[in-house]
This record gives sequence, structure tokens and C-alpha cells, in this order.
Amino acid sequence: IRDSKSSDDVLNSTIQYEGEPLDAEYAYNLSLKLFSLISCVYDKFAKLFDDSSNPLGKDSIKKDEFYNFFKMETCRLQLVDASILDEKLKLVFFINIYHTMSMHAYVEKNYPDNLVSRLALLNSCLYRIGPYLLSLVDIEHSILRSQSSKPSIFGASLLFSRFKKGDPRSVLALNNAYPKISFIITPLSFSGPPLRVVTTENIDKLMEYSTREYLQNTVKIIPLSKCVKLPKILEWYKKDFATNTKELLLWVVQYLE
Repeated sequence: IRDSKSSDDVLNSTIQYEGEPLDAEYAYNLSLKLFSLISCVYDKFAKLFDDSSNPLGKDSIKKDEFYNFFKMETCRLQLVDASILDEKLKLVFFINIYHTMSMHAYVEKNYPDNLVSRLALLNSCLYRIGPYLLSLVDIEHSILRSQSSKPSIFGASLLFSRFKKGDPRSVLALNNAYPKISFIITPLSFSGPPLRVVTTENIDKLMEYSTREYLQNTVKIIPLSKCVKLPKILEWYKKDFATNTKELLLWVVQYLE
């Protein structure tokens, strides 16, 4: 799928793997390993990431032996059949892969300084997972948010298109909606929720904790003007949480106590 894309767009194409698909446990553990590896790269080069205007910084990361080991390991995703994962494994697997891919893309590509270019990058950077090529938009909107409302953003249907009917990648989509995923996943941005490794053991508590943490840090109550300033993400995905503004505010309040 998406084989018309150039090999430069496929971030995990350093090695071509062939063979039997890996089992569910291996796929899950691989997602944890890859997230851990790229997180170590970010820790190692923290000062360079703080100075994103320095192109030489990324060059030194790309030459790093540990980073190149990480790149080789991402190629193992070619042997993953994500369709065999149960719902919870699939949720955890794709959250970790989404964050891994976001950080990987940040190193490999020039980070855009405007929204339109950033959205283009989200659509163009790809991972081959089993037989399928998936972009960050595919993973977020066609898999993780497959049962959620579309964001209330102008042009959302075009910018965040979902798998069309008959697309074989549809077998990867989650069967249930997970509204609080908005407070866990972070795309190519440092302004979203903090990145954390997600496991089958911590996913439920992490969703609750991350929701409370994010809302307490971003919701602003202005007593003098009797106003409540909500983060943009609640504007975009309001329908996931409430049918009207009053319901939304009541939902938010429970996490501010």
C-alpha cells in the first residue's frame, strides 16, 4: 500500500526483511524497545534538540552509532503483522510506534515552521509495518482515532483523511473509541502532552493521569471576567467528550479538583 511513495519517505527502509510475521508478543516488545531507543537518542543529544535552528546538530545525530542502531531496529517492523494484535495490544503498540516515528521523523526531516508544512510532513513520513505503509496521519486518524469524531478544523476531511472503504489497512483500525488518547499522543510538536512509554499494564491509569495532568496545566480560569480558557485540543475534539459546551465544562471540572 502507498508503494508510489519514494524510498526516502519510508524511514525504516535501511534493511529489507523477509520472512514469517513475528508473533504478537514480539511486536509489543519491539514497540517498547524502539520507543526506549529513540528516547535515549533524545536524552543523549538534548542540547542539540534545544537548538533546532542548528542543522549541524542533526548531522551529528545521524552519524551517531547508537542512532543508526535504532534505525536498523525499526526495520524489524517490516515483519510485524499488527492485524493479529488484540485491541489493547494494538492500542499500546500504535501509540508507542506513533511517538517513535514522530521523533525519528524529527531527526531525519527538516522540521517545518508553519502548520501547513507540518501537516504535509505528518502525511509524508512513513513506516512499513508488515505489508503496509503507514504515515503519522494514518496511525493517528485511521487507527488510533478510527472510532472517534473528526477534528473540528477547517479542511479536516482532507488533512486527516481516513482509510477508504476497501483499504486493506482497515484491519489495523481499533474497534473502540478512546477519547483520552488526546492527552497521551503527541505529534511533531513539543507543545503537546509529555511523551511516556505506554504498556498494557499502565495504559488505563496513564490515560487518567495524563488527562488530569494536561487539563490542570492548560485550562485557565479567569475569575474576574468569569471566563474559562480551554486548550485547543478540546475545541478540536469536543464531540469526543460532550454534546455541548456546558457538558464539556462539567467534564473538565472533575479533572481540576
